[in-house]
Amino acid sequence: MAPGMAVPVAPEVLVVSNLGTPMAGVDVSFSVTRGGGQVQRTQARTDAAGRASSGSWRLGVTKGTNLLAASVSGLPPVKFTARAANVSSAIATTVLQPTSDQMIGDSYQVIAKVIATQSLASVTATMNGRTIPLSLTDVGGGIGQAWTGTDSSTNLPGGDLDLVVTATDVLSNTTDAIVPLVHLDLPRVTVAEPLSESVVPTSVKIVASCTGSGQTRCTSLSARIEDTHVVATGTDFISKVVDLTLYLGRKVRLVFDIVDAAGRQSSITQTLYVEDGPGLQRVVDVAGPVWDVLGSRVLYLDISTALPSLKVLDLTTGSTVLVDSGPGLLDRQGGPGYLTQTGAIYVKGSVDGSSAVPLLAEWRSGSLIALGEITRSGNFGVAGDWAVYTRPPNSTLWIRDLLSGVSSAQATAAVSGPGALAANGDVIYTSNSTGPTGRNIYRLRGGTAQALTQDGGASLYNQEPQTDGIGVVYLKSAACCGSGPFLIAYHDGSVESIVSNVSGLNAVNRKYAIANGHLAYIAPDANQIGQVWRRSAGVDLQLTFFTANSTVDIIGPDGTVLLNQLGKRRYLVRPGGVPADIGTYLGRVVYRNGNFFVLMGRSVFKVRP
Repeated sequence: MAPGMAVPVAPEVLVVSNLGTPMAGVDVSFSVTRGGGQVQRTQARTDAAGRASSGSWRLGVTKGTNLLAASVSGLPPVKFTARAANVSSAIATTVLQPTSDQMIGDSYQVIAKVIATQSLASVTATMNGRTIPLSLTDVGGGIGQAWTGTDSSTNLPGGDLDLVVTATDVLSNTTDAIVPLVHLDLPRVTVAEPLSESVVPTSVKIVASCTGSGQTRCTSLSARIEDTHVVATGTDFISKVVDLTLYLGRKVRLVFDIVDAAGRQSSITQTLYVEDGPGLQRVVDVAGPVWDVLGSRVLYLDISTALPSLKVLDLTTGSTVLVDSGPGLLDRQGGPGYLTQTGAIYVKGSVDGSSAVPLLAEWRSGSLIALGEITRSGNFGVAGDWAVYTRPPNSTLWIRDLLSGVSSAQATAAVSGPGALAANGDVIYTSNSTGPTGRNIYRLRGGTAQALTQDGGASLYNQEPQTDGIGVVYLKSAACCGSGPFLIAYHDGSVESIVSNVSGLNAVNRKYAIANGHLAYIAPDANQIGQVWRRSAGVDLQLTFFTANSTVDIIGPDGTVLLNQLGKRRYLVRPGGVPADIGTYLGRVVYRNGNFFVLMGRSVFKVRP
């Protein structure tokens, strides 16, 4: 119903006794409680049939929700709801996010789909008199092109609000979509230190404050580690040095619990990495989780803004460039992401109304390119100037030349699980077949696929390959259900050889890495403890003699190995050297620019020489 117009049917109530009998002569009050407008009668008396009406109800002139309450003394009111909105048959407007009656916090994203018979002149969104800029983007997830925008609700009043999305075409036809929302106006907590995703030592200072007024005034502010370990308390301010020795080598939650004057409880959670890092040199701290580092650039997710923003920091100039923003970067589909010579390529999530899907995007020479939905983020990888990924519905293998910006589907069998990619463009994948051809390892080089293994479907599975463009290392296992045996195998392009039997080890121990002809792998000792070995120039050398299982992180082109004791310490072993402790096992190790880096939370660490 257009603003200022009367609803087509006059509001009417029926008053009955507790036995269900209509009651005549009962006084009923009608009052407009939201949206403005007016009714023909604010007072009415039920007739012989127990009915009473307000007469006509004319909506307010402002777009949004209109509420009318009918009340009888001693009884709860009856509410009538109408939406004041323009509707044209030439335009259909659907708001996908946020959803009706959704509770919003400090920020929210708008996604609206508009279908029009004429060209659109404008699509706008407003909330409580404030305009939210919208732009037409490809959001994927089966939605395709949609109008999106983000806004902060920090200064909005608490309670019921209306989001109004208005689409107008070149002929001035207009359709409004009204979405009622609830803004949670709670006390605001500011954490001065440590910031979320920080890497902290075993002694850290916690500083936080809580602001609010009236019913949102803070009456209690406390901090705890994980679920029960309370480390600091106050009314609206905390400043305390906390001992985290018990949490060394752990990724922990620092939770701030708040109680306001109305007795409402809320909490915010920070993520911390407790690290000592004797062999780590801190390069830079950024405003959120680090995704990649290359040359003088750092790719990271800024979580300090209203919406997560993917950015690139240039360490040489100190300048920062925005790549992309939106909640899909932070949800379970967000990441990984890699820097390239022309920009970055990464995965983000998108919502199609019911589920999140992984979308591949490339930021190329300053422009954002949507590459579409991929099977899953784990099937995406980058090496050198190449990217490899699989796409639904049949897990088709795709290769993208990051220099030319050209993607091509490969005429291969459907791919099972993540493949491997070398800097020379070699792609190694496992065929997705349980028939006579089995799950075998293939090498795709120069557009030609070569079967490296030929185990039948009822024999062994070959999976989880890695390659350096010279050889391939992979895991051989029983054809079904993870019952073993589990063998680490190596293929030089002509001959397969078994490297080690890891059947007695857990999956997290069955690791390996390959680079420039060097191979790092796990082999059990006489006590069935997984030890790290290195093979270089055909010679195998045991690197660890730990009393607990260890696993491989990465190997460099000179044969240097980074490894860790599971859940404990990380070690560096150079050719001819012994394991040197560099820190805890936290973080992700990458080899870039001739150096090893540990990406941990919002920090980039260089492994000391």
